[in-house]
Amino acid sequence: MTARPSESAPPLLELRPARHPEIVVGPGLARGPRVLHLIKDRRVNRSYEVGAKEHFVISRLDGERTLGEIGAQYASRFGRRLGEPGWRQLLGLLSARRLLVGNPPPEPAPEPEPEPAGPAKRRGYRPMGADLVFGDPSALLGRMYRWLRYLYAPYVLIPLLAVVIAMEAVLAARVPELLHQAHTLWRHPDLAMIVVGLLWLSSGLHELAHGLTSYHFGGGASEVGLRWRPPMAYLYCKTEDTMLFGPRRHRVATAAAGVVANLVFLLPFFPLWMWFPPDDVTRDSLAALLLFGSLRGLVNYLPVPNLDGYVMLSHALNVTDLSTESYRYARLFGRRLLGRGDETGPYPRRMRIIHLCYAVGSVLLAAALTAAVLWLIVLWTPEPYGRYVAGGLLALVLVGALGRAVGTRVLAGRARRVAADG
Repeated sequence: MTARPSESAPPLLELRPARHPEIVVGPGLARGPRVLHLIKDRRVNRSYEVGAKEHFVISRLDGERTLGEIGAQYASRFGRRLGEPGWRQLLGLLSARRLLVGNPPPEPAPEPEPEPAGPAKRRGYRPMGADLVFGDPSALLGRMYRWLRYLYAPYVLIPLLAVVIAMEAVLAARVPELLHQAHTLWRHPDLAMIVVGLLWLSSGLHELAHGLTSYHFGGGASEVGLRWRPPMAYLYCKTEDTMLFGPRRHRVATAAAGVVANLVFLLPFFPLWMWFPPDDVTRDSLAALLLFGSLRGLVNYLPVPNLDGYVMLSHALNVTDLSTESYRYARLFGRRLLGRGDETGPYPRRMRIIHLCYAVGSVLLAAALTAAVLWLIVLWTPEPYGRYVAGGLLALVLVGALGRAVGTRVLAGRARRVAADG
């Protein structure tokens, strides 16, 4: 008898691999001259960064297209065809990370080993602060969203925003009156504590709004907790899924939601402030709440790192690490102007404009904010101490800026020496 030949495996380029449905691929984000994409494995809450070429391939692994078809599209886009060695290497990498259908499930992240007690061993400890993690808020956000999802309906959200804008317009027109009334808190520390407590409660709603809005657009929050950064303690909410949203407006709206919640929180206090008589100390307390609540919320829209406005601007421009990359480009641009070489060539024209505008604009904004804070100190502090306090703070700011610049140059020089020795 003649043995029946075994059925041979299909050629590599005829395979139709598919990425796992729990693998989410984010949009392209510019980081300096490069474009990167975030890929998240929701099974283990693990994220990876890949370049434009890797994203092009991974996003097309849908189980319907063959590797040969994807390779033809790749060659048309990048001018280079992937050979079998390249495909084997890429598929091996994806399989090692358990990103394809048919791979074993990924192993969960190992539990951290127990650490000895003490302030320097707490989770999230920093020399100047600590993070107290409450846990994963996904279940809580799901329950709250079922009750509050109507707030995202246009027939509710648009009128609500219109009322908030009208309130802020009235408050802006009466800032001198608010400043005069808020000054009363210096003589009533008990009322000042109530105002501070309400503002702290508003900060919790701020973080909750970020998480709910992310949930509304199909994301969520991975962690909530209490952050201690002397002299302040405040709540925080991590919404990394925002980076995976395709439409920019969803990312911008998630970043903007916190301030909207702060201002909506002030709405019930606005008619009370209008209703109380001018000589009532309660009206003065409400004036302070409205003034500082609005100021804190709107200042959060400034495009300064760690503020919501910076995140909104980054999402709107589809960039990441905007501040760091802008200052790096500004240094390269300065070296080019001084004739010390041109390293700006890899930057696309769009990124050159964005980075240069942000670098210059952020310096001007920092100068304007510093001048405004010094003016408020002089205005609110009894004479002649206001000028002395403002002058001392200005000196500290200048010394800090100089120290940071010198430290950056020293570290950069040390890194270059280490690289040269290596």
